[in-house]
Amino acid sequence: MTTRRWRNESRADWDGRCCWTSEPGLIGEAALRNPVGGAEPHRRQLLRLVAAGEARNVTIQALPFVGAGPGVDGPFVLLETAEHELLVYEEGHETGRLYADPDKVSAIVQRHAMILRQALSPEESARFILKLAEEL
Repeated sequence: MTTRRWRNESRADWDGRCCWTSEPGLIGEAALRNPVGGAEPHRRQLLRLVAAGEARNVTIQALPFVGAGPGVDGPFVLLETAEHELLVYEEGHETGRLYADPDKVSAIVQRHAMILRQALSPEESARFILKLAEEL
């Protein structure tokens, strides 16, 4: 079973007891500007992001183009178990990996902190995403 399929099936049955993240959803400017599916579907996706970010339990932050910054190694998710163990899930093109090794997790937590310092605030991000939607 592929990682994506497992993740999607697991999410459908998820009861919230396994693990969670309180970290913001960081989205790179390149992803925000890439009109997958055409201009109109992309505009709707951008507006949906802004609407999702209005929920009290959702934080979305845009990461402007910064060149070769700390996020170039690819996407990852920081997770914390009910026992307060920190985990990292990294996803690649063909595979995903879950890390529990404290040294690996620490390095990625530090990378995440550097990325957060470069990201727009949630309010600035909403304005930025709305501006991109208006440009379509």
